[in-house]
Amino acid sequence: MAELDLTDCDREQIHIPGAVQPHGALLVLDRTSHVAHLAGGACESCLGTAAAGAIGRSVADLLGPGADGLSLDACDDRPDHIGSFTGADGQAWDGVAHLMGDRLVLEAEPAPAKRMPAGHLARSVEAAAARFAQAGSLAELCDIAATAFRAATGFDRVMVYRFLPDDSGSVVAEAKAAALPTFLNHRYPASDIPRQARALYERNVIRVIPDAGYTPSDLVGADPDAAPLDMSHCHLRSVSPIHLQYLRNMGVTASASISILREGRLWGLVACHHGTPRRLSCDDRTLCRLMAADLSLRIVGFENADLLNGRLRSRALEDELLARLGREGPVAHAIAAHAGALLRIVPAHGVAIRRQDRFHLAGRCPDREQVRALGDWLLSREAGNAFATARLYALYAPAAEYRALASGVMAVTVSHAEPLQLIWFRAEQIETVSWAGNPHKPAAAGPSGQLTPRKSFDLWQETVRGRSEPWTMVEVEATERLARAIRDLQRSENVDRLNLSLKQALSDRDSLLEQQRVLLREGDHRIQNSLQILSATLSRQMRIAADPQVRVQLEEALSRIHAVSAVHRRLFRADQPHIVQFDTYLQELLADIGASVGEGWAGEFRIRTSPVLAPTEMALSIGLVVTELVLNAVKYAYEDGVGPIEVELEERRNRLLLSVRDWGRGQTTEQPGGHGFGSRLLTGLLERLHGEIRRTDARPGIRVIVEAPLRFLEPGNGTRAP
Repeated sequence: MAELDLTDCDREQIHIPGAVQPHGALLVLDRTSHVAHLAGGACESCLGTAAAGAIGRSVADLLGPGADGLSLDACDDRPDHIGSFTGADGQAWDGVAHLMGDRLVLEAEPAPAKRMPAGHLARSVEAAAARFAQAGSLAELCDIAATAFRAATGFDRVMVYRFLPDDSGSVVAEAKAAALPTFLNHRYPASDIPRQARALYERNVIRVIPDAGYTPSDLVGADPDAAPLDMSHCHLRSVSPIHLQYLRNMGVTASASISILREGRLWGLVACHHGTPRRLSCDDRTLCRLMAADLSLRIVGFENADLLNGRLRSRALEDELLARLGREGPVAHAIAAHAGALLRIVPAHGVAIRRQDRFHLAGRCPDREQVRALGDWLLSREAGNAFATARLYALYAPAAEYRALASGVMAVTVSHAEPLQLIWFRAEQIETVSWAGNPHKPAAAGPSGQLTPRKSFDLWQETVRGRSEPWTMVEVEATERLARAIRDLQRSENVDRLNLSLKQALSDRDSLLEQQRVLLREGDHRIQNSLQILSATLSRQMRIAADPQVRVQLEEALSRIHAVSAVHRRLFRADQPHIVQFDTYLQELLADIGASVGEGWAGEFRIRTSPVLAPTEMALSIGLVVTELVLNAVKYAYEDGVGPIEVELEERRNRLLLSVRDWGRGQTTEQPGGHGFGSRLLTGLLERLHGEIRRTDARPGIRVIVEAPLRFLEPGNGTRAP
């Protein structure tokens, strides 16, 4: 029986009943030829022939001159009034038509005895809109709407029926005849309006049943095996027999339902009931449709205004809290002092703030261990968005122990790493719900096994426990926004801490570098003093030496001492003592050498370099290599003259490539592996650099290529690593 109550209703294909209400006639025509393929309803009164007799005949043939009053070629996929004609019974009939692919659906119904002029229709819509505009609240708007629709339709009872989140419905406004009992504030279960019926209300905004006691008129077609006609947009669509019985059980003979839509979704209905048969003409339905459209906009306006006001209030409270948290230090510590602000941002009876395994509780909350277990459960299931429920124990069984304190919970995890959680609690809200009949009583099956609707609509009250006041969309948004803002504050705090650490590290580094510079300057000063003493000694020895060959050797030694002094002086002038921009250093070094070797040489050096960084120790060795090679070329390439010397430097695959070339006589006295001081110096330097040297005949001149890996000292052990 439980399956009958819901499943059978939800499966009923109410959009393809295969029959129409008999107060009108329906024809399905070929879109181009207007020949009828399907017919049903009051065809004899309207067309002068039974439904079967209309099959295969055109509208022009069926209506004669009356067809000229119908604008069949002006149709689209929305039902619209296309004109009037005189039927076979001599009465005026209204035509309403819409397109369905290659078919045209034409519905005919008796026209009203007195036509509503277009001006009167416009004034009626304007008058209703003016009354709607006077409403100061959503509740007042619904009251005004119920009265306005009753005046427009003449029905005994008109209700504004709002769908709730669980798809049940509540009568929020009512206008009725004085003798009728009230249904105001009565609740109706979701099964009273099944899912597919709600879908049809979104597609076709008005449905009228002039007489719930009608006998359906079957559709007759040329092809009995054709797919059933989708009658979603047909005003004459025959209604589910279950719904007709439902109306009869309520004592309702005629009904009309007008959809209230919010952004295309069903918000509610204007439900009209009458104790005797009553039709709404095409003009009446047009008036109701236009009034419903304006009512929908007004409802959206009130709800959006409520949302906006709620968001503005929430934003102001959030901004105030975040400003305080930003001033008061680490946000994870400071937030515990502002539990009251959290309860103002999201109204609740209590709030828990979890940071790691520490909990701060404020207001009415479960005990600490219960909150800890709940927090762990929330961490295991939360996917980043806020968790909100008004009935916690239905999802989390242990909460049944404290549902009086916390039937409702909303929570958000700010950070899973700590973790940092915010959990709001709402106490149980005991509510008395007034149902129109017992919603829990299972439906009964009729003699044939078909589901029959409930018969009792008497007031049936139920006390609902275990639920809290529901959380609103504004509150859920505020919770998620607050969590994001706190995360941003934490990230900002982390950046500030990193910047502070970096500044301290840079300060320590600068202090260390300054100490290194002082030591290097002191070392350079002592080395330069030593080199000056050595240079003075060699100069004195050269002056007193009697042997010319000895004087030449002393002169060479003195020249190299000057070169070493220049290299050392140039290198240790750098701002970064541990690393050298070697291309810049080389250019400056060659400029010094050019100025020191004699007149005319400075303009002969050609330097081509690319940016290269090298460790200081390596730069010193390479500087000595460059100095030795350049001095060698100056001394031997051009005999006593001057000539061009080209120096190239580049880094290739973490190796340093140095080339020194002259355009001289092509032979020098110093060779690698020789016994002279220069050769021994080069050999020692290359061994230290793990490098190699090659000499090639450049024709003219000699090209010397030095290649060595860019290596840095490994800290702590003095070994070299690439």
